[in-house]
Amino acid sequence: MNITFSADTKSAHAMIHDLNSRLVKNGNFYIDTGFSKKINNPHNLIMCGKKYVRFMDFIYLPQVPYELKQSEVIELCDIRIDLFSEIVNYELNENIVACMTNFVEKHIEYKNCSLRTLDFGCGAGYSSNLIKSKLPRANLIGIDISKKAIKIAEVKKLKAKYVSKLPLPFPCQYFDVVFAVFVMHFNIDSSFLIELHRILKKKGIFIFNVYGVKKCMIQDKLRGCGFSDLNLIASVCLSKEHRIYSCSKT
Repeated sequence: MNITFSADTKSAHAMIHDLNSRLVKNGNFYIDTGFSKKINNPHNLIMCGKKYVRFMDFIYLPQVPYELKQSEVIELCDIRIDLFSEIVNYELNENIVACMTNFVEKHIEYKNCSLRTLDFGCGAGYSSNLIKSKLPRANLIGIDISKKAIKIAEVKKLKAKYVSKLPLPFPCQYFDVVFAVFVMHFNIDSSFLIELHRILKKKGIFIFNVYGVKKCMIQDKLRGCGFSDLNLIASVCLSKEHRIYSCSKT
């Protein structure tokens, strides 16, 4: 497929020419099928007169993740599943989940009791398995809006539920911890966040990572859903673009 576009800087013309030969349209997105970690693709491209934003190194989105519609988020999730081994940064994922679980172990006392844990936006279960490896006593269940993701998670023998409407299928104040791994950079509807607040225990923790979204945008939204101010969890293993936050009920 011949795609016409231009780069943000003139010095990138040679690289852009190579990228043009590798780009393939997939639904609303473009995929760089080269899948080489050595290639540093530009963050923004103009293709057919429209701006596209790089996501996960090899996918170009028609809007920043926070502006995608729910249908586009599901589409993107399914592409991520299909291309998982090529596009996922395993080391970054493991580091982020390690930071999250370390924080949970330090701030929640559960001793010999099981830790009721929700993996919000669990996808096909990769994040759930990472959480379980770090918190072996966690009684963990995942939920996701992608039917395809949940089917794969179930094949892996993980506890996972497909959710397309509210309320979420859990009692009030049920979970000690809610994890959201690579989820909150999408524009999560406030109705889902209100439900997370409902099913989280009074002294529970909502912990998530985010990149490319201003803290104030997420903080204001979570405040409106009953959560406390965000607590930044600093870690040397994360790049400047990635941040991990925790919050609780107010």
